[in-house]
Amino acid sequence: MNGWDALNRQQDRPSFIGGAKYSSTNKFVTGSLAVITGNEPTSIQGVFGNRTRYSAIITLKAILKFEYTIHQHFTYQENGDPNGGYASWYGVDQYMYYNVFENVKAGLRFEWFSDQDGTRVSGLGLKGNPNFGQFAGDFFSITGGINFTPHPNITFRPEVRFDWFTGHDTPYNDLNSKNQMLVGINAYVQF
Repeated sequence: MNGWDALNRQQDRPSFIGGAKYSSTNKFVTGSLAVITGNEPTSIQGVFGNRTRYSAIITLKAILKFEYTIHQHFTYQENGDPNGGYASWYGVDQYMYYNVFENVKAGLRFEWFSDQDGTRVSGLGLKGNPNFGQFAGDFFSITGGINFTPHPNITFRPEVRFDWFTGHDTPYNDLNSKNQMLVGINAYVQF
């Protein structure tokens, strides 16, 4: 894709990127709002349209070792659906953590993503992408896991995740199922 605010791609038009952040004096509540808008490629070959996205995040810091975060996002794009019409997609992610030890958090995550136009969870006809379906509907997932931070810059995250879809199609298990169970582990390094 073009990549928002890139000036060396298919179309050289800058985008607007802006945001604001708030933190209470005791840091009990933090929040942020970010907006990005600009012309981006659509699912129609060679057609661009305005894509605008906002993302809002609110975090409540630890109360009796618990921490809660909610993230809500909404995006729309002109000429976003395969027939050239307007498309939108949106969702909510929620995270609950429990501080087991100083460097270990148990976590539970619930995600809901709605793509009623079937434009975001698809291959969009891109060469090499095996997901050619247009999966119009709601995607849900619930994940439980552990965040282990042996060093302030390194975190390991084993998890178990269950996904399900409420649309008419079957996007999982090689297009044979409406749900899937995953077990995984990842790590990240901050610098």
